[in-house]
Amino acid sequence: MKRLIIILAVVAAVILVAAVIIPMVFEEDIKEMVAEAIDDNIEADVQFDPAKFKLSLLSNFPNPTASIGDFGIFGTGLFEGDTLLVAEKLSITIDLFSLFGDEYGIKSISVDKPTINLIILETGEANYDIVAGSEEPEDASQQSEVSYRIAIDHWSVNDGRFRYFDQGLGMELVLDGIEHSGGGNITLDEYDLSTQTNAARAYITYDGIQYLSGQAVDADATIHINMPAFKFTFLENQLKINDFPVSFDGWLAMTDEDIDMDIAFAAPNGSIKSLYSLIPGAFTAEYEGVKAAGDLSFEGYVKGIYNDQSMPAYKVQLKATDGMISYPDLPTSINNLDIDMLIACVDGVVENTSI
Repeated sequence: MKRLIIILAVVAAVILVAAVIIPMVFEEDIKEMVAEAIDDNIEADVQFDPAKFKLSLLSNFPNPTASIGDFGIFGTGLFEGDTLLVAEKLSITIDLFSLFGDEYGIKSISVDKPTINLIILETGEANYDIVAGSEEPEDASQQSEVSYRIAIDHWSVNDGRFRYFDQGLGMELVLDGIEHSGGGNITLDEYDLSTQTNAARAYITYDGIQYLSGQAVDADATIHINMPAFKFTFLENQLKINDFPVSFDGWLAMTDEDIDMDIAFAAPNGSIKSLYSLIPGAFTAEYEGVKAAGDLSFEGYVKGIYNDQSMPAYKVQLKATDGMISYPDLPTSINNLDIDMLIACVDGVVENTSI
C-alpha cells in the first residue's frame, strides 16, 4: 500500500509538471499555427495581441485551454474600416481525448466584452462573408469531404454588444449589455439548441420607425434545429421586454429566397403594469413605486411566406379591462382604462390590414 501511494504521488507530480511545462514549450508553436490558420481561412484583417496569447492545462485540467486577448476582425474591400468583431478576450477549452478521434470536442467557448457589428448592403453583400473559398464549386465532384467534425458543449458571451444593420430592409437591431449562454450538439443534422440571453438595452428601428428604445430584454429559448431542411421549431420559449412577458411557439423555415413561418405568441401572465413598462422611460428606479390593476390579454400569430414580393398574414390582439395606473409623483391615478385592439392582415396584403 505504501509503494502504491508513492507511485501514485509520483505519477500525479509528473502530470502536474507536464501540465505546467507543456504549454510553456509549445505555446509559441501553437501561436504561429493559429496565426497561419487565420491567414489561410479568413479574408479579413484579423488582429490579436501576441503577448496575450495563453495556453494552459491547469485551468480546466486535463483539457487544454487557449485564450487570445484584444482580438479583432476588421473589414476589407467594400467594408474597409468597418469593425466586424472586437473582443477583450476569447477562450476555447478543448476535450483532450477528442483529439485522438475524428470528432473534435470543444468543452466551452467564452468571449468577454465583444462588440459584433453585422452589415448587409443594399446590393446584398455582407461584411460577415469572410471565409476564404466559401463559394461552392460548380462541379459537385470538386467538393472535398470533411473528414472531421467539431462538437461544442457550451458557449457564453459576457458583457457584449450586438448590432445588425440591413440597408436593403431599412432595419437596425442593437443589443447592449448582453449576457448569453447556450449549448447543443451542433454536429448532428437535428438537435435541440438551448440558449439564455439577457440584454440590458434593446433598440429596434424598421423603415424609419423605432419600435424599441432602450428596453431590457430577457429570452430563454429551446429550439429544435433541422439543418437539412433549415427549419427551426420553437419548443420552450419565453421572451420578456422590460416587465412584459411573451411566450411563443411554432416554426420558421428558410428555403432559397423565401422564409416560411407559422408562429403564435401570447402574454400568459401579462398585466396592466407590465404593459406600462414598455413605455420608453417608464422602466426606471421609480417603476417599483407604480401601482396598477386590471386584467390584460395579449395574443397573435404570424403565418405565411415572407420574401421581396409577399408578406405573411398576421394578427395582434390586445385587451385590457377596468385598468388603473397610479404614479407616485402624480396627485391622482388613471382610472377606468379599457383597451380593445385588433390589428389583422389575414391574406398578407399590407393594404388589406384592418385596425
